[in-house]
Order: sequence, then structure tokens, then C-alpha cells
Amino acid sequence: MKTIALLAALVVQAVNQSPRALLNLARPLTNTEIAIVLAASRDAIAGRTLRLPSGFNGQGPELRMGPAGLPAAVRSISTIEGGMVSGSADGTRTSTHFVEEVSTFIDYTGGAVRRCDGAIEPGERVIEYVRRGAGRDWTATARRRGANDVGGPGYAWAFAMLRGAGSLASTEQGRIAGRPARAFTAAWVSPYNDRAQRTNVIGDPAPNVIGEPAPNESIQTLWIDAESLVPLRWEVTRRGERSHGFDFTYVSIDLQPPAGVQAPECIR
Repeated sequence: MKTIALLAALVVQAVNQSPRALLNLARPLTNTEIAIVLAASRDAIAGRTLRLPSGFNGQGPELRMGPAGLPAAVRSISTIEGGMVSGSADGTRTSTHFVEEVSTFIDYTGGAVRRCDGAIEPGERVIEYVRRGAGRDWTATARRRGANDVGGPGYAWAFAMLRGAGSLASTEQGRIAGRPARAFTAAWVSPYNDRAQRTNVIGDPAPNVIGEPAPNESIQTLWIDAESLVPLRWEVTRRGERSHGFDFTYVSIDLQPPAGVQAPECIR
């Protein structure tokens, strides 16, 4: 009974404290307190526009955030580079090379999924605009939003943490880009290595490992601004060494679908 009463008191205490106050507590936060902070962070980032880095060409996507910790619009530019080498019977060799710029704008409409036969289905309708080459016309197609669709495969994990996915813990307080921040952590398993969790550690001396590769020791961390409540950084570390991650750069951007392009009203 004492344990139940203590837990109830902690819940009441968490609800009565502001998310900013919770972020500045010296002790680790409870699951209820973490949920309160993440909900406040999702509200704080809604409607904000930001730019994320790119590990390929340095020109990362631009986002306008919507509710629930998900983007409402994403604009990105990428390049496709290729070529061909050919030869003839007389030994002559020729080569071609091309670089194509691909612009994409994804509009998460918030609207219902409607098939072109008139059927209404669960889900959110997404309009994706694509232009291949600076001088070409835009095309627009409609589709359903996927469960982890945040505009790019490299950013889904950060937004999943913001939505409270997985088992999160609150850890250290620090400063990110000069801002006071609180870290929230969870286990990290690379999507490119699905064997990482299938190993076992047994016996003595340690480590005594069954299976390969070695047990996963990577941690993903989401840093949240202790004042503005918006996310500041997401990163992955292993034994204290950072392997990858990115900062959230908040900028004022006008993100609107391309003008003069007819958006499809249904999904085929």
C-alpha cells in the first residue's frame, strides 16, 4: 500500500510541475514525467520550420512541423550523377556524363485517403511533387502516409523518440550550441544490422559472448532545450564516442507546394 501511495504522489507531483521545471530537475525523470516533457516538446515544435543536414551533398531537407511530432511539409533537393562508356570495333571509346537535379516537395495534407473509385480509407493523404531538372515541369502524385514517413529515411529515429517510441530514460543535463538542454536516451540498433540483438552474454570472466556480432552498446540520445522545449540534437554514441547524428536548425522558411501544379484528389 505504501508503494502504491508513493507512486500516486509522484504522478500528482509530475502533473503539477511545468515541463520546464521537470527538465531542470537534478534527478532522473519518471516515465510519466518523460511523457509530459515529450508532449510539451511536440507542441513547441509544431508550426516551426527547420533545416536538417545532409550527409551526401550538404543540402539537407527543409521541414515545417505539424502536430504529434511529425512533419507537415518537407522540401529537398538531391542530385543524380551517372554516365556511360562505350567502344566501337575500331577501338574508339566514347563516354557520356550527366548530373540531374531532383527537387521534391512532400505535402502531408492531413486529409483522408480517398481512392479514385470513391472509397474512403484510413490514413493520411500525401501529395508528392517531383521535378527532374531545373527547367522541367513538376509532377504530382498522391499516396498514403506510411507509419515512419517523415520525409527522409535518416531522420525517422529522432522523430520516433520525440513521439515517445521505445523505452526512454532521462539522463544528463548539459548545453547544446550554447543552450541548456536535457538528454533522453534509448537503446540503438542499426537498421542495417538486424542481428545485433540476437547475441547473449553469459558466464565469467566478462565478456563471454555467444553469437556474433558483439552485443549492441550503442545509445541514441535526443537533447531537448530546457527553455524553449524544442529538440536541439539527435545523436548515436557507442562507449561515449559519437558515430553519427544531427542538429535541428530552426530558420524562417516559406514552405509551400509548387505554384500552378494540379494536385491529385485521389489515390489510384
